[in-house]
Parts: sequence; C-alpha cells; structure tokens
Amino acid sequence: MKKLIKFLLHKTASVNPKWFLRKTFFFEDINRQAINNLSMIYEKKFGTGRFVHPKHRLIGYHKFFISKINQHENILDLGCGYGAVAFSIAQSIQGNVLGIDINPDSIKKAKELFLLNNLKFEVGDGCSIGKRKGFETIVLSNVLEHIDDRISFLANCNINIRPKRWLIRVPMKKRDWSVALRDELGIYSFLDHDHKIEYTKDSFLQEMQAVGMTAKTIEVQWGEIWAEVLL
Repeated sequence: MKKLIKFLLHKTASVNPKWFLRKTFFFEDINRQAINNLSMIYEKKFGTGRFVHPKHRLIGYHKFFISKINQHENILDLGCGYGAVAFSIAQSIQGNVLGIDINPDSIKKAKELFLLNNLKFEVGDGCSIGKRKGFETIVLSNVLEHIDDRISFLANCNINIRPKRWLIRVPMKKRDWSVALRDELGIYSFLDHDHKIEYTKDSFLQEMQAVGMTAKTIEVQWGEIWAEVLL
C-alpha cells in the first residue's frame, strides 16, 4: 500500500507539480496546527502536568528572558497569552510581574494555571495601553509580529510606561528553505495567518531604530530573534 501511494503521488505531482505543492503546503499547515494541539495534550500528560505548549519547556526562551532581568525589577508582559512566560519570570525574581492580554479566555486560563503572590493577570489591549508606573522591563514574546502599526505601539508604550528595556522574541522570515519556495509559488508563507510581518535581523533592527531603541543583545535561536532592547 505504501508503494502504491508513493507511485500515485509521484504520477500526480509530475503532471502539475506547482498545483500539487500548493495543496501539499495547505495540508502541512493543517497538520502543524494539529501537532500544536496534540502537543499541549502531551505536555499535560507527560510533561509539566499543565495544558500548555511544550515549546515553553523545550527551547529555552524563558531562560533567555530571566537571564536579562534583575531580581527586584517589576515586569510587564504584554500579550501574555495564558501566562506561561510571566509565571516563569515571577518564579525567578522577587519583583512583581503583570501579564496583560486582550483575550479574556487566555487571562481566565492564566489565573487558573499560575498562582503566585508576585504575579497578576488582567485583560487589556497593549496597543492602547495608558500610563503605567513602576515597570522597568516590558516583555513581548511572539507578540510584535501580530501588530499592524508596530512603530506607534512601541512609541506609545515608551511614553506611557517608560521602561528601561524590552525583552522581545519574534519569528524570523528566513527560518527554512520552504518559506522561499512558498513565496515563489505565491502562497502564504508566514507561520500564522495573523502575522503582519516575519523578520530578518536587519528589518528587526530597523524597526527598533525607528523608535529610538537599540538592541543590546540579539540572538538567533530556533528560527527566532531573541533580543534585549534598550531605550
């Protein structure tokens, strides 16, 4: 049966490889979503015991954020989702951590999953955030790429919150050869259909410079940029 399927796939693809590739990439995207969902079930049963994505445990970006934070800093995690990053940070420092997300269901889940005295969550829109005092660091973990007017967002936060630094994680455009092939085929190449941008190192640095911010450290890990950015 396996040989028959391979034969039929080869015959179909040889007639119209562009059409077949487009369809195959479409099913790859569906499969990726299924893998993400199943991975969270796996993590609850075999990992941390929480219904969260195993990437939080496996690829080390929590440790990157924590390594840049001082013990007594207060941290604002914008677009915190269900709070996994905020929780890791709060566990590791003596300062306070506030996670804000626009999705009420995510905040509800965060409050159910993660309980610490120095950790709070609230529903809010980071793109229209008002004045907030006392936060030295803003964390953006896979958030910036979802925002249309990123320059205005960053500038507004710098005015209203006045942080000393940002810790930012974003996906890279040049993460795999298949991204370039998707572009050549004229199909969607971003990891998420809500992404407004996926970065190169140069385009990331240009956006930071546009609002008067400078990357103190920048790492390329797991097809992502992890950066400490100073005002």
